[in-house]
Amino acid sequence: MITQKKLIYIAGPLFTIQDRDYLFKIRDVVRSNGADTFLPQEDNDDNAAGRGDGTSRQRLHKIFKNDYEAIEKAHAMIALLDGVPLDCGTTWEIGFAFAKSKPIFGLRSDFRTIGNFANQKIDLMSEASCTKILFSPEGDFTVIEKGIADFLHEINC
Repeated sequence: MITQKKLIYIAGPLFTIQDRDYLFKIRDVVRSNGADTFLPQEDNDDNAAGRGDGTSRQRLHKIFKNDYEAIEKAHAMIALLDGVPLDCGTTWEIGFAFAKSKPIFGLRSDFRTIGNFANQKIDLMSEASCTKILFSPEGDFTVIEKGIADFLHEINC
């Protein structure tokens, strides 16, 4: 019997070298745990070269369409929730995945808080949309790897 690998959509800001490198590390952890990935900066050519000043509206709509179709196909999402405020594209992706009943693993390594309540680290809507959130401000990537592996196991990936 042939089983198809589950697809995990990886959401997060992709505008700095550090963001992109971190998302690649997350992708590698997901793949090492046996799942396939969709990473917009890699699989949708959504990067600086693809978004220059001369980028056509048609190109932007193609990026949008490919991303939302990938979310629809995905089994789950892993979202990088760093930044103050959170990246608006990432929050849209989280909302869309939530509306599609996808499990969402939120990962925040940023130690700044942006919530309104004492125990809240990010905005209410993003936090409530996530099935599970790992706050790891100390940046210990072994903790992050374990969190991702545990999440993938919990959702049967």
